[in-house]
Parts: sequence; structure tokens; C-alpha cells
Amino acid sequence: MRRTLLVSAAAGLVGGAMLPARAGPEDFAAALTVYQAGDPVAAVTRFRELAEGGDVRAQLNLALMLRRGHGRPRNDEAAFYWAWRARLGGHQDAPRLTEVIAADLPAVSVQQVARRLDEDLAALADAGRASAMLDRARVALRLAADPDLEQALAWASVAAALGVPGAAELRDALGRELGGARRVAAQKRAERLFEDWCAAASDRCG
Repeated sequence: MRRTLLVSAAAGLVGGAMLPARAGPEDFAAALTVYQAGDPVAAVTRFRELAEGGDVRAQLNLALMLRRGHGRPRNDEAAFYWAWRARLGGHQDAPRLTEVIAADLPAVSVQQVARRLDEDLAALADAGRASAMLDRARVALRLAADPDLEQALAWASVAAALGVPGAAELRDALGRELGGARRVAAQKRAERLFEDWCAAASDRCG
């Protein structure tokens, strides 16, 4: 049945969000109704609009529809991107979907999605979203072919300093892995990142 394919309006979510969801529950329910009425093409359009606005349920549903070629031709790379957006936004079903899709993607596609996600997150960090720095570290560590551990530690360190949940744990784990001189180098990077982030807006760091 169609209704088993997608996340329902009542599906549970976990905390965190890559982008603020501007749409209300009624918007998501309306998109789901379009899908259940048998119009997958219009449903993809609705879910994409909501997904671009930060609705993690819509992001996951869009990923599922693109993965299955329903409403649009199948596009695993785009599905992977939207599944990762939902994962960063905290949807509890997204990690499994990202792993399933990744198994079918060539390395070059994974790297293209990683770059696209990093560009999104860099823009969010520049706009003042502290959690985007932790997400940049997570994306790099999970998707980069040769992750820069010092840079990841720097991002996690700044996020931890700003009180982002989970950042201190990643910072400490990376610090133990790098050790010695590389850890100190990453700490210096973090200090510069923190100063730049604070300087970008007068209200960021008191």
C-alpha cells in the first residue's frame, strides 16, 4: 500500500535540525495526502518544497521517493543527499537509509554529496548556526575519502565551546586519536575559527 512507503505525519523525530522547519504539521500532512491520493509527481514537488525549508520528515520522504523512482526518475545520488539532510536533522530512520543507499553508490557520488552537504553547512555556520560546525565534522568523518582529522577536531572544538550537544564527546575522541602535536595544531585552528565566528556578528560571543 502507498501509505506504508512514507513517513506519516505522526512519525516520531529525535532532536536537532540542520535547518529550522518553517512548515507546520498541516503542510506535511497535506503533502502526504497528495501522495496517498495517487499523485506521486505532485507529492515529490510538495515534499521538495518542505524539504528545502528544513522539514526532516519531508527530507526523508523525498529521499525515499527518489530512491524508488516514484514521482521522479530514480536518482540514488539525490536520494543520498536528502537522506543525509534528514540524518543531520535528527530523523531516527535516516541513518539506516543513508547506509543502504551508500552501498549502491560509487565513491565519486558519495564525495559529490559530501561536498554539497559541506557547502550547505558552511553557509549555515557563517550565518551563526553553531551546530553546523559539529555537523561539518560528522559529514567529513563519515563521507570524506581522506578526512582531515585536525579540521574535524577544530570544528568539534568550536561547537563544544558553544555548547552544542555531542560536540565535546567528539572533540575528546578525536583529540585522543590525534594526540600530541596534531592535537595542539587542531586546537590552534579551533581558536582561529572561534575568533572568526565571534567577530562575524557582535551578538555571538557576548
